[in-house]
Amino acid sequence: MKTLIGLIVSLIVIAVGLVVIVWGKFGPWWGLVAVTLVLVTAGAWFYRSLTNFVDANEMGIRVLFGKADKEVYVEGDSLFVPWLPKGFKCYLKLYPMSMFDLDYDIIKVMTKEGDYPVGLGTKHYGAVEVSVESMAYLNFPREREMLVNKETEEPVCFLKDLISEELNRLEAQRETTSPRYPGVTLILEKTHPLVKILRAEVPVPRVSANLSTEERTEEKGKLQDWSEEAMTSAVRAAAARITWKQANEDPLAFKDKVEESYLTVDGVLIRAGFRPSGIKLAIKHVDPPEQLKSDLAGEESASHVANRESTEVGEALVVMVDRQIAAMRKNLPDDEKMTKEDCLRVRQECLNQLTRDRTMKGGGKLVDTRVASADGTPFAQGSLSEIIGGIVATVAASWASKEGGVGKPDTDKKKTDRDELRHKAAEAYKKKIGR
Repeated sequence: MKTLIGLIVSLIVIAVGLVVIVWGKFGPWWGLVAVTLVLVTAGAWFYRSLTNFVDANEMGIRVLFGKADKEVYVEGDSLFVPWLPKGFKCYLKLYPMSMFDLDYDIIKVMTKEGDYPVGLGTKHYGAVEVSVESMAYLNFPREREMLVNKETEEPVCFLKDLISEELNRLEAQRETTSPRYPGVTLILEKTHPLVKILRAEVPVPRVSANLSTEERTEEKGKLQDWSEEAMTSAVRAAAARITWKQANEDPLAFKDKVEESYLTVDGVLIRAGFRPSGIKLAIKHVDPPEQLKSDLAGEESASHVANRESTEVGEALVVMVDRQIAAMRKNLPDDEKMTKEDCLRVRQECLNQLTRDRTMKGGGKLVDTRVASADGTPFAQGSLSEIIGGIVATVAASWASKEGGVGKPDTDKKKTDRDELRHKAAEAYKKKIGR
């Protein structure tokens, strides 16, 4: 500011000096002409220096003689910026509030060797090179978000990392502490992050409505090229901490690991001035090598076929049980007729007994019980229909003894579709045996 005042005073002195010289040498008329020219020139200069506006979708930083203001100006602000040659480094730097979608090139990275998922059914996966397609949604920061060490001004954390009590203390005392950062007094960063971006010479895309689509893409590409190395480093660091199977099946977990590297207080973008609230990442695809994808497709196809076959066999088995129950129910006297609830309970118990019979399960796959036993040979002790009939009769008798006889009225049960019940029971049977 002192430099600006000195400049204005110097210009006034020069102007007065010129007027005096002209007046004294050429007379009063020429002196009046000189005064008029000086006033017109001064008016034009001040007008040009004062008409520096920040638009509604912009933020601005004023730079005077190479030194940036600490404050950031927003829509509606009109600033005095001396209209001088570029060498004086007086200008208003504008930053768009728009969010830029940066679509990065495919990155090839190595994943870690490890087990996934953790716990039941875990498998071991080797290290594999995968292709990662990623995006970042980026906008320039509007507020201070980083907390720094009061003594060293080194970055420590962000406002979002504090709890409400710590935030209230910061608002009241302009400093706070946190047990997560012992021995450190936290204050809000003094320099606005947008000023840091100015100093880091981050490319600023133009967003004028007059730009063509190609020009907009080219402008956005400048920011994308500048930030691509940071994204590549973050993806590499994340891939080294995750198996390719988890990255492929759970891209959100992979994204979280990328953000841990991309949004750290020591990250390239954060140190340059960008803040977490203005950065959103997206992992579009994580693709293993082509050969591995072919193997996966075959494995998924086989799994689908086995699952479908198990469902079909399970449904067939339920149909057979239902037929035996219906036949037995038909032969009961009218006063001992089984209710629908009784039939469902008898069916479930029959399926439970059949599940416990290891002849119904072979090699992790449900064997077609209509034809063969677990080892593929025909049943030796009579047809499967007779075996199921015996189980149904035994179970029905057991239920009758427990409940004091079947045939209690079923007044509270809603009518249920028979095919739907069969399908549900088949699904329950399939889960029971492990498919």
